[in-house]
Amino acid sequence: MTDPIQDALLQLYVAEEEKTEIAVSAIGPLIRVAQTTWLRYMLTMEQAGLIVRTNDPNDKRRCWLTLSRDCKAKLDEFISDFW
Repeated sequence: MTDPIQDALLQLYVAEEEKTEIAVSAIGPLIRVAQTTWLRYMLTMEQAGLIVRTNDPNDKRRCWLTLSRDCKAKLDEFISDFW
């Protein structure tokens, strides 16, 4: 069994490394949890300072997610320890 928060962090990390944007609504299906469950996880992650939510200026219904600088730095360090 995997941890949905870890899975979400990994998805966001990959998106940043590939220089692609990822919408809030895209993560739930990627980590295989219901959208309502994902939204609860997302709020927890946001409050913990792991992610940053940004409104899409072109579409008021959409928000983008990125890793916070601190979280990205910690994941970079964690991953570099394995290479």
